[in-house]
Amino acid sequence: MRALPLTVLLVALTSLFVGPTPIAALFIALVATPALVTRGRMTLLPSTEAVSSLLGWAIVWLIAYNLPTSPALDGGEPIHAGWAAFGTSLLGFAALRLWIQAPKGGVSLTLGLALASLAVWGAKRSGAIYAASVITTLGLALLALRAADPARPGISQLARRHRTVAGAGLITALALTSLAALSLPPLHAWVVKRAMSGLKARSGFSTLLWLGSMKGMLTSERLVLRVSGAPVTHLRGVVYMSYGQGAWTRHEEEGAVHAVPQALPPHTQLTEVEVVMASPRYFTPLDTRELAASTGFVSVTGAGVFSPVAGDPSKRLWIARGGERRFPVTPPGQAELTVPRQLFEPLRTLALRWTEGASTPSEKLTAIAERLRREYRYSLDFERQRDLDPIVDFLYRNKQGHCEYFASALALLARSIGIPTRLVAGYSVSEYNEIGGYWVVRERHAHSWVEGWTGSEWETYDPTAQAEGFGGEQVTGALPAAFDALGAAWSRLMDWLLARELYEVVLALLGAIALLVMARLIRLRRERRLRQRFEAGYSDPLPEWLALERALAERGLGRGPAETLTRWRARVTDALPEELAAPLGDVSERYIALRYAEQQDDQLSPALTDLTQRVKRALPRRSAAPPL
Repeated sequence: MRALPLTVLLVALTSLFVGPTPIAALFIALVATPALVTRGRMTLLPSTEAVSSLLGWAIVWLIAYNLPTSPALDGGEPIHAGWAAFGTSLLGFAALRLWIQAPKGGVSLTLGLALASLAVWGAKRSGAIYAASVITTLGLALLALRAADPARPGISQLARRHRTVAGAGLITALALTSLAALSLPPLHAWVVKRAMSGLKARSGFSTLLWLGSMKGMLTSERLVLRVSGAPVTHLRGVVYMSYGQGAWTRHEEEGAVHAVPQALPPHTQLTEVEVVMASPRYFTPLDTRELAASTGFVSVTGAGVFSPVAGDPSKRLWIARGGERRFPVTPPGQAELTVPRQLFEPLRTLALRWTEGASTPSEKLTAIAERLRREYRYSLDFERQRDLDPIVDFLYRNKQGHCEYFASALALLARSIGIPTRLVAGYSVSEYNEIGGYWVVRERHAHSWVEGWTGSEWETYDPTAQAEGFGGEQVTGALPAAFDALGAAWSRLMDWLLARELYEVVLALLGAIALLVMARLIRLRRERRLRQRFEAGYSDPLPEWLALERALAERGLGRGPAETLTRWRARVTDALPEELAAPLGDVSERYIALRYAEQQDDQLSPALTDLTQRVKRALPRRSAAPPL
């Protein structure tokens, strides 16, 4: 059975070289190595093993999650910390099982944990060392399974048709594997090429935001954020300043690092944002006054865009809104007033007509936004005239487009009449989970709007028609809401565990072990009491009854080992003459009442002795064995 610990050890060594947590991999290898020369010595009850295994897995996960990670071998982004910790915890769980005698699930479960951990490291390209390890590990796993089942016949012992079927299955598997290895890379390249060919037709949070049709774009249901507490409608993440040639350019600025609280005291204006899908930026409301992050640090630009520090994103943000801001957004500059020269006159003419009668910047921005919502239609599928700028075509010819057109039109129209604006991209918060009591934000909720300078501060203006679905509240379906609520609860539990200090984890483990020991002691005590109670109530059969049974057995009417007293009495009374059958029925009923119901009968012993003598006199003795 050395193949099993050798398999776990090989996966640990592979993780040491290609995995993101080499320290944990080294420790697991040290745990697995002694199992090569000694077998598991710990014997655990099923319940104890289950609880201990769960606690052990959780502790390994917590330790692995908090260990430093190494970069990917291909120079790309490392495996996500949570995913890496999950793979490491599976391998640690497999190594711990090597020390348990006959663990639940057997060799198959231990191998499954090790192979699943190995599969996690395949999330990043690791070169030939990973491929060689996979092949070797699979071979060792097969040997371990074979050693664990010695009764299984070898290939030479199989019938010819069985060998034929096995060979055909092996050839089919090799053929499918080869086909996948040869076809998947070019298929991947083709899919990427197709996706990149429509780059200008997709919205996102890249450096450039192109205006184009989104015909055929798939709307993703992937969860991005969960928002609870004080409601918000827009969460901003990218600010675009300059427009030209049908595209917006993102505002590039180095953020300043600030230490922030890791939590805020609860109050009515507190909004909590759970980051479900990691991003290089945080999505926050414009009027963020104070922000707390679980990591304790954030980077903030002058445009008020928050982002993680050193690529270490916080899982949760707590945002206080309203009042004097700790991170004020800088006033506008010339960039927020710039309009391409060829667009200035047609935009200014339209803007002056639409804002006639409005006096303040806020009134003018509101008038333009209302005009766009009223006279223009939301659509993902439209055609633009190539010799016209997309915004001019949208405003004057084909009056339909998506949120980026509505926001771009408002921003440029306002700039043409001297109102500083900028285009903002982020998410609209419009879907509510009634079961969990929070808002969910998905990738399809990506949205664009405008921030306009009203003279003293920036304000949000969303000109997009409600046909897009951003204007009205949506409710998550009952079944998806229930599943997501469970996911949110699990996420909070894991956050709570990760926030514990090491001594708290150790105390919790000791407490759990103490509870298990206490439960075991209570169970043993209860079993001892039951045994004592049974032994106290037990008494030997009456000697007179044993003499009667012996006399009947000598005459071929003995009671079988598995025969109940009631069945034996019925059989014997049928075989006895009437003068003996009736007394036997009477004394057996009285004996049952005495033996099992504890009904005292002082006359039973003389009656049994008398019946025994009558049986001996009336029936001849035989040597037949009692029936079974």
